[in-house]
Amino acid sequence: MQMNRSVTIDLIPDGDVEAFNEQERNLAHVCVSIDGEATDSSRTIVTMSLSREGMIGLATELLRAAHRPAWSSTITELCPSRQGFICERYGIVLHPLSCRLNLIEHDMGTISEAIEEAQQDVHGNTH
Repeated sequence: MQMNRSVTIDLIPDGDVEAFNEQERNLAHVCVSIDGEATDSSRTIVTMSLSREGMIGLATELLRAAHRPAWSSTITELCPSRQGFICERYGIVLHPLSCRLNLIEHDMGTISEAIEEAQQDVHGNTH
């Protein structure tokens, strides 16, 4: 039996703390790799351009994914389109000149914990 859920999103925030931000766990970590080697991401700029429809599609599919039962870590790779290979994942199709994109879902703790870990890494401490 399929359970039907719906999510209501206020398009104009009312100034209160959003439900997704209550526990300070709404983190995203962007990493850039060239031939499998991570670059110094603090000096790298990553640009993701989306059409309005792409933004809606990606947001919709990310919301759906966020409400599925989670495993310890979920990885989805999106590849650029080419002749004879157009793959839509997470509501978007990557432009032929795009780089590959991996979407990884896993628990990263809280914002405070992430800042503390990053400061330890800067100062050469291990965690």
